[in-house]
Formats: sequence, C-alpha cells, structure tokens
Amino acid sequence: NFTTIPTEQVEQEAGLLFWYNPFITLTPQATSTATLRCPITQDIFLVNGQSHMHSRGSHYTADLYDADGNFVQQLFESSDWETPIPADYEPALQIPAGYSIEYTCEYTNSQDRTVNQGVRTTDEMCMFIGQYYPRDVLMDDCGPATGFVSLGEPSYEGETNGAESLECWFGSQGVDGNFTAAQQDCMTDSCAAPQ
Repeated sequence: NFTTIPTEQVEQEAGLLFWYNPFITLTPQATSTATLRCPITQDIFLVNGQSHMHSRGSHYTADLYDADGNFVQQLFESSDWETPIPADYEPALQIPAGYSIEYTCEYTNSQDRTVNQGVRTTDEMCMFIGQYYPRDVLMDDCGPATGFVSLGEPSYEGETNGAESLECWFGSQGVDGNFTAAQQDCMTDSCAAPQ
C-alpha cells in the first residue's frame, strides 16, 4: 500500500537520480573503469546516494565537484557490488546549480570475453542512484535523455580521436539504428578530451 496526502499538502516533490553510464567495455582478463559526470542543473537537496554494479564491480566512488570543476567532497564509496549500503545525508546535502557529481566504477573481468554494459547479469552496469528534492524531471536521468544521449560527460582512456570514434560509431550502427556493443567499444576506445 502507498500512503498518500492530498496534492495541496505537498510542499516539495522529491525525485530519484537514476544515472546510468551507457558506455562500458571490460577487457578480458583485466581491470577496467567507467566514469560519468552529471550536472546539477538546479539547486537541490540530496537525501542519500548509492552505487549499482554487477558482479565484476570491485570498487565504486561518487564525488561532488563545484562549478569550476574542483573536488568538493566524496559522496559515496563501496567495494560491495551486491548489497551496497546507501549513504544517508543528515541533514540533506545542499548542492547548488552548476555543481556536478562524478561516479566511477572499477571492474575486474576474469572472463576470456569482452563484457559491455547491459541489463543482463552477463553484462555490466555503472549507476549513481540518489533521492533528492525539489524534483527536476530532466535531472532524474542526467539531462534530457533521448535513448542513450544525456548531459553526462563520460571519461575515456582509449587511443582514438574524436573523428575516428565517430566514424567507428556510425560504421557499427545496428539494425534500425539500435545501439550495439560495437558502438560501445567505439566510445570507450576514445581518448580523453584535451584539458
């Protein structure tokens, strides 16, 4: 059962940050990382935060950065992929617009195959999940999402430049434009953006 109150009594609508990194490629028999930074687009109060990874997840951190990109504080850290204990912020953590949250998943892939992101247990995930208020529906998914496109800024450690990555992306497009594992590899093989 859900306990509700009349609409006129609602003071603040809460939202759920359900941030999902769509670009994960784990090299066989190796360690890998996946990082995504999402913007805070309005002033919010963050109530809690936690990770979500699958069984290859070995370590996770989520950090808060100010509008100039300077580290402010760590929000969450865990090495437990299966049952992470959420961090509760008491009182709720006030975060101004212009700040961002960057989260990183570290993996150990002991298999002899490449593992990409996906919804099955044979795939991997890297998510930041947290309750906050007041709600901004666009911020729930790390920006105005259209498929896998969002305002998030992934970090890559590959070798290919931007033009090569785009050529690979469009050359690896699936049937009817569906997102493919090969396209994930195109993105995760990209070099880091110049500073």
